[in-house]
Amino acid sequence: MPVNINRKHIYFVIIAVFFTELVLSGFPAISSVKPELLLITTIFLASHFGAKWGVGSGALCGFLKDILSVTTFGINTAAFCVIGLLTGALRAKLVRENILTQFFLSGIAVLIYGGIYFLYLETVTETQSFGIFWQMVFCKAFVTALVAPLVFLIFNHIFVSGEYRP
Repeated sequence: MPVNINRKHIYFVIIAVFFTELVLSGFPAISSVKPELLLITTIFLASHFGAKWGVGSGALCGFLKDILSVTTFGINTAAFCVIGLLTGALRAKLVRENILTQFFLSGIAVLIYGGIYFLYLETVTETQSFGIFWQMVFCKAFVTALVAPLVFLIFNHIFVSGEYRP
């Protein structure tokens, strides 16, 4: 018997992912690179429910990330909204169940997020760490892409097996 899924369920999952990311931030990481779970959540919701949910979940996930950020408030929200919009717009062209699609979509999303973040840093500060920054972004993109199929599998079990009603 399918479970009815509504907005409250989606918000609950986003908050749960936020707290999971918070707990994982206390664990040691290789080169301080950890997967972007909130970004994966935004990608999943956008690819399964469309651009409207992509932007909405991107705004909420980005806002939650901004709460813990030491940079200018709003940069994560803006980047997540852009990624949610782009993913939602590509929804019809994606084979969402394909592991390679999930891998590459998540990796590319982190690269876009890194690009937006880098453009922000370049306009606000005079940073000279171009090589180091992009090396870290590529590592984060790879780690996030590796974790994304597992997160998509969990979310598929939660959302797609049920009946969605916004």
